[in-house]
Amino acid sequence: MKWFSLALVFALSAFGTAQADIVGKSYNTGQSEEVESQSNTLNILFEACDFDATKICGRVTEIILPDGSVLEDDSIMPDGSVLQGSYMIVNLIEEAPGQYRKGRILAPDESLRDEKMKYYGFRVDENADGTITAAGCILTLCPRKLIWSPIN
Repeated sequence: MKWFSLALVFALSAFGTAQADIVGKSYNTGQSEEVESQSNTLNILFEACDFDATKICGRVTEIILPDGSVLEDDSIMPDGSVLQGSYMIVNLIEEAPGQYRKGRILAPDESLRDEKMKYYGFRVDENADGTITAAGCILTLCPRKLIWSPIN
């Protein structure tokens, strides 16, 4: 009985926080399809969300300029928040190995263009080559799919 209790405690603790393969990895978004920001890319770190450790969030760690340098100035969003260091992706859950669903993503390019915060549904699929396919969704349609590359 003692061994069973210990095994049960261990098993339940494994489900307490987001421990998916994507957690702890960083990816570069590649260039946006929006004309206003086609030249900049973002580095995103996936981690357990601060507000709910059972879900996965993506934090903007850097904005990369066309020449490869890092933007040092704060990028201020329409709501007054600073993009660098904030969550661009929230609430992802791993539905199957390498498949993350039910998230939300901030579209910084569209938010800046339209001068208001814009969010979409978000899903991620891990690819065999180490990249991920990131898709912005409206309801069940996910027309905007981009390949994000891992950062070494």
